[in-house]
Amino acid sequence: MKKITWLRAVVCENKYLTQALGHLKEGIIPFSVFLLLTVTTIRSVYAQERDKDNTKITEVTLVGTKLPDYTLPIVHGYVKPYGNFKVPLASLQGKWLILYFWTRNCDPCIRTFPKLREIKKTNKNDLEVMLVGINDQYNPNTPDFYAGVSAVQRFKLPIAYDSVLVKKLSIIYSGTIVVVNPKGAIEHVCIGTDLTEKKIRKIIARKE
Repeated sequence: MKKITWLRAVVCENKYLTQALGHLKEGIIPFSVFLLLTVTTIRSVYAQERDKDNTKITEVTLVGTKLPDYTLPIVHGYVKPYGNFKVPLASLQGKWLILYFWTRNCDPCIRTFPKLREIKKTNKNDLEVMLVGINDQYNPNTPDFYAGVSAVQRFKLPIAYDSVLVKKLSIIYSGTIVVVNPKGAIEHVCIGTDLTEKKIRKIIARKE
């Protein structure tokens, strides 16, 4: 009974499945397509719950610690609108900072970009957003991929291409948000889909 209730909740709370259910009732899509969408969504929900657990482990380890003494080797769109520059993490102090670690094969990561753009836009005097695209043998050609995504989504955010900092911070899940206070200490860790404007304002407010 609990499984049936949970399944109904997944269908009802997911806007894509709700829309698909309407199409199914209207005969626009066959049941086999709706079933495939449902199975895919359930897998995604399970994966998100697992990723939240992994991120909680990272949060326990990181919150209260300082960012390491490290220089991001390739940063685009921060020092100047064009060109790549080296940026020491220490130089990012003075404002709140959101570091977003992502990979090109992480769909939720891509869907989080517009939200980060809006958070940056409404809090531009208080914080900076830095995307950190993992660019290694398992995630090749990340700069070209990001250029295409940013063009389609029509946004610009500073981005670092790096595969070292994620290891230094022992981050398990691609799609992890690390919120850093103006003094360089880590205040909050979560998955990107969980970060909201309300949450970031609350984090900033409790430290003011």
